[in-house]
Amino acid sequence: MGRLIIERKGQYNGALREAAILIDGQKVGVVGSGKTFETDLGPGRHVIVARMDWLTSPPIEVEAPSGGQVRVELSLCSAWIAFLALFGIVPYLRMRAL
Repeated sequence: MGRLIIERKGQYNGALREAAILIDGQKVGVVGSGKTFETDLGPGRHVIVARMDWLTSPPIEVEAPSGGQVRVELSLCSAWIAFLALFGIVPYLRMRAL
């Protein structure tokens, strides 16, 4: 069994909101602004998505090594362009493997 660690940047935009974390389509927890979320992750390929209300991050696919860890950074778009995210022009939530 591996470990998934998601680090959410502390940002003004969405600071009071938690983002749901989905692994392979199943909600496994939430992470707040400037916080870290950790959970066990079985070995193999997994698809990770963050969701806040109806807005979701583009999915990322990670390969979890047995006994290892996968680190992912979650951030929100700038408050100045959040309006564009409401229309799907830019992603509101972004994830990237570290």
